[in-house]
Amino acid sequence: MSFKLQHITDDATAATGALGTILGIGGLVSLIACPLAGRLSDRTASRFGRRRPWIVGGAIVAFLSLLANLGFS
Repeated sequence: MSFKLQHITDDATAATGALGTILGIGGLVSLIACPLAGRLSDRTASRFGRRRPWIVGGAIVAFLSLLANLGFS
């Protein structure tokens, strides 16, 4: 990620600040999203179990994210 930011910005200080901001926001989102997803998965009642639908959904989202990333490269 730091190489991408250095490519986007010419100033090394701006790239460092942007990287810190991105990682900080990602950490805060993770702090909220992980317990929320865990709570939702614990309450999931499916014939496939509690975790399997979330694993399959996560795999689909990851695959679509990779496809989208290939389009922006």
